[in-house]
Amino acid sequence: WNLMMSTPLGDNEVELILNEDGSGMMSAGPLGEAPLDGAMFEGNTIAFSIDLDVQGQAFTLDFTGTVDGDSLEGEFGSDFGAFDASGSRQ
Repeated sequence: WNLMMSTPLGDNEVELILNEDGSGMMSAGPLGEAPLDGAMFEGNTIAFSIDLDVQGQAFTLDFTGTVDGDSLEGEFGSDFGAFDASGSRQ
């Protein structure tokens, strides 16, 4: 998936790879990249948490989103608030 995440510091491009077994990878430009495990799929809803290392600080993002065909919309929750995200399947 190619997503755009809106943050207070501007928009970040996110590449998200989700596998049927709940594993995958997320790359978010200046936020870095990290593997993910334990993604949950229920109907057209996707949820997962990912731990990132941002300039030496641990940072957790909790994603909840909805798939509609080749579109994905949702938000990343964090200690700094929620960041809207939307995009399309690669």
